[in-house]
Amino acid sequence: MKARVERTIDQRTTMLAGVSHDLRTPLTRMRLRLETGDVEPKVRERCIEDLREMNSLVESVIEVFR
Repeated sequence: MKARVERTIDQRTTMLAGVSHDLRTPLTRMRLRLETGDVEPKVRERCIEDLREMNSLVESVIEVFR
């Protein structure tokens, strides 16, 4: 039973770390589009701030699993 629980936790940890890592690419693409596209400055800054916050959350998850 202990081995099954440990294996399940390891699998979930690996999956969550992988998903968090994979989110970095689309977040970066969105930020680049905002920074280089024709977007109102106020909207751009609010969106970029949201992306920074999401990226920070992703980094936190990745850091926990390292």
